[in-house]
Amino acid sequence: MKGNRRYLSLICLLLLFVFSGCTSTDEELVPSAQPASPSASTPAPQQENTFVSIASSYMTYYAVREDGTLVGWGDNYRGLINNPEVGMTYDGAVEMMKNVSTIYAGEWVTLALCRDGTLWGIGSTIFGLLPEGDVESDQYAPRFLMDNVLMAAPSGESACALRADGTVWQWGDGEAFQPKQILTDIVKIAATSSAFYAIDTEGALYAWGTLLPMETDLEEPWLEPRKLLEGVTDVAASGGRLLVQKADNSLWRMGWWQKESYAYTDLELWMEDVIFFTIDLAITKEHTLWSLEDDTPVPLMDNVASAVRGEQGILVLDRQGRLWMLPPDADVPTLLAGCSVEETPTHTVGAGALPVAEVPVSALAACYAIREDRTLLRVERDGSDTALLENVAAVYAGQWANYAIDRSGTLWGMGGDTVSRLPGAYYGEAPAEFVPILEGVASLAQYSEAWAMVKQDGTLWAWGDPLGAASWKEPVYLADQVLSALCEAYPGGLYIKQDHTLWRWEPVLQGDGSCVIQQRQVLEGVLDVCRWEDAFFVLKEDGTAWLYEELEPDGGVRLLDEVRSIGRDFLLQEDGTLWEALAEGKDCTLRKIGEQVSYAAQMYAWDTFLCLDQDGVLWTLAADGSRERLTEGIRSPS
Repeated sequence: MKGNRRYLSLICLLLLFVFSGCTSTDEELVPSAQPASPSASTPAPQQENTFVSIASSYMTYYAVREDGTLVGWGDNYRGLINNPEVGMTYDGAVEMMKNVSTIYAGEWVTLALCRDGTLWGIGSTIFGLLPEGDVESDQYAPRFLMDNVLMAAPSGESACALRADGTVWQWGDGEAFQPKQILTDIVKIAATSSAFYAIDTEGALYAWGTLLPMETDLEEPWLEPRKLLEGVTDVAASGGRLLVQKADNSLWRMGWWQKESYAYTDLELWMEDVIFFTIDLAITKEHTLWSLEDDTPVPLMDNVASAVRGEQGILVLDRQGRLWMLPPDADVPTLLAGCSVEETPTHTVGAGALPVAEVPVSALAACYAIREDRTLLRVERDGSDTALLENVAAVYAGQWANYAIDRSGTLWGMGGDTVSRLPGAYYGEAPAEFVPILEGVASLAQYSEAWAMVKQDGTLWAWGDPLGAASWKEPVYLADQVLSALCEAYPGGLYIKQDHTLWRWEPVLQGDGSCVIQQRQVLEGVLDVCRWEDAFFVLKEDGTAWLYEELEPDGGVRLLDEVRSIGRDFLLQEDGTLWEALAEGKDCTLRKIGEQVSYAAQMYAWDTFLCLDQDGVLWTLAADGSRERLTEGIRSPS
């Protein structure tokens, strides 16, 4: 089965990634089921909050709390949030909706994307007639628009939505209040006050609308999308100014729109290592916020997750989920009410970092274990051992390479049984001994011919053949606020964010050898995931273990309670009971094979389990239940 996976990974790279979702046509869209409207408009309680999404429009700011509550504050002239007594402070925040994941705000249109994938419109007539009601605020009640939505973009009195099947739909085209399908095979959309942009699976950038609301306006708007550029992964625009990002996280700015040639000119590299940007703000991989208003980027603030600019200043969401306001011409940000903290936000390497995940035993073709004094050993079948490295916290044995992480977070690597290369400075080399590679690493996961790494700042990176040859020289950035990297999900993988949501990522190789990463959330409340046969074991926050043939919210079968950890072929309970997972057709049967086990790993080359007991004794456990003492003095995970 392991041999087939390598070929399956290569085959999957030839397939175009298609998001799962409902099928749509150009005819009038009829939602499969319209959910009940989320609750709205009650005063927000004054308490400490954490947030996950922010947006701004005109004189209004919006934020989504970690519990999914959408709040808004400011002086919104449309009547949504009219509280002139408190002005722009969070003290005047009003709760607008529940169960929201992301908020998108434009000049006239506000869109709320809920956790179940439904999209709701707030305060605009572009979605049809306003609901009847005597109370003026009823006109601005959230209205269900569409399901299976991945992201949305408001533009002037129009709006677009990207659905899970890769189709883009638009509202506000004349009197056509029903959405119209615009594009297919799209992975990203964006908008300005007068134009829309979309990036397809091949990295091509399209635009439509009135692209330049300036003195050099086009005589006629682009009613249909036209291709502008290729090799793009993200975009932001304002008027005739355009910023695009490439797969290596470099940020490029384009010249002004030329009416005669209908093309952007003067492509110029502006910044590198950018993980988030708007037309006038950027955040680099060190989580520093930069202003892009001038010709030279200016650093503003550290420890930043996202930011938006509004009339009263820049609203900043830091990496701890707190809200800050940076007023114009001010050097010091102000912490908004409900986000109590004593210190000012600053980024210091190691501060608030994820700890190095302890992995005391790992094996594939060879057995590696960490002794009580934190010396890394290679253990032979007869129990003899060889010391390899000191002060080690975790070890990851793979077929192509072996890695270890020391207590300070330095990643070490050496070649595996199938000679392969290491990333970074050792690109193309397979050293026979451990060599230092990277610093600030928290954990690692092997994905067949690729590896994924969580750094101590919570960022996720990966390298390997599925991500393109360049990834071996420079690992590819995948995500932020990540807790752990997990198992393979062909041709990409899985990871868990710090809010315990489970996400899937998949690489799409471009013609120039670069790679576009597509990601989507699949489950909530997850502690760990492991691949089993063609399905997945999932360990949830309540300690229950589930089997999922497909990673869908309602697709799991409950297997066992009070589970401590899961592996490719086993479940380990809190009381130390070890269960082997056996396949009977599509069903999973559990067989008790051990007790008093504190840690376990599968040893494929020896066709045994490696079991560590509470006394630090390492055993081999055969399929027939027979045990053999291998060595002792091995460190148990805390």
